[in-house]
Amino acid sequence: MVGLVGLFLSVFLCMIPNIAGQCLTPDAVPPNCKSWIDPVDQIPIFFQHQFNCSRFWVCEPDLSDCLHECAPKPGGGALYFDFNIDHEHGGPVCNWPEVVDCTNKPEVCGECQPWEECVKCIDCTDCPGCENASDDDWTCICKEGGTCQGNNAIACGTCSNHVCEEPECCTNEDCQGAICDNGVCKGCASDNDCTNTACSTCMNHACHDPECCVDEDCNSNEYCNTDNGVCVEGCRDNSDCTAMVCSTCENHQCVDPECCIDADCLNTQFCEDNKCKDGCNEDSDCSMNGECATCNIASHQCTEPQCCNDSNCTPEFLE
Repeated sequence: MVGLVGLFLSVFLCMIPNIAGQCLTPDAVPPNCKSWIDPVDQIPIFFQHQFNCSRFWVCEPDLSDCLHECAPKPGGGALYFDFNIDHEHGGPVCNWPEVVDCTNKPEVCGECQPWEECVKCIDCTDCPGCENASDDDWTCICKEGGTCQGNNAIACGTCSNHVCEEPECCTNEDCQGAICDNGVCKGCASDNDCTNTACSTCMNHACHDPECCVDEDCNSNEYCNTDNGVCVEGCRDNSDCTAMVCSTCENHQCVDPECCIDADCLNTQFCEDNKCKDGCNEDSDCSMNGECATCNIASHQCTEPQCCNDSNCTPEFLE
């Protein structure tokens, strides 16, 4: 008869929804729900209370925690939380104390994490925390074979010999500047994780460091081809081209004009638009045409006068 009543109560309690505002005041360390709720499945997670067999914790999909207590049972006391039931698919189940393997413990066990087990050191002398403990001391250990959490962001460790054995990572959050691949941190997650150069990039979770990011990363006779991050021989700006005073840098190649000034051309030429052209550009260019020959700037042609002084004229022109 007890079994049937327990079954009825179990089914009944499974149907009770979790109503906001019905949470009890926490009397032990609450679960860190962010570490246990799967963001995809968003299935509530249930934990045994650390020392009260009638109570249990619920991690809700919104990452909040809530402390519940099973219903009172006839004759006093309360039903026990039955942690052996598949809560993921059946919801929280309360059952008769005699069918649940649970023993109430002292309140000091409330210092344990909900996923841990509180044991008396006299019953587990090799447990962590019991090395120099007295027989009456209690300690927190992970539940053998159960899921546990150590240093990683979420719970993905496995308890073995009272020690939580974790992979290097559970999620990318556990890897600084890398990704988590089957429990191992590998490579980079974004360009920000690659810092060897100012323009290093993350490709396929591996950092790629170019030869250069800017011209200053290359030799003085080279420029940085930013398309592929390689130093290429060539000029950067006009100041790198010194063959002539008006040499220019075009498409990273020095361009030297035919002339920059008249002096770059023959005596019978002048410089215009960086080209040497026949003709004069000033009076001094016409010296071969006479001591007072002048340059017609408009036509760039030398004008030779009939005379420069009286000595150049015959007597009949001097009267």
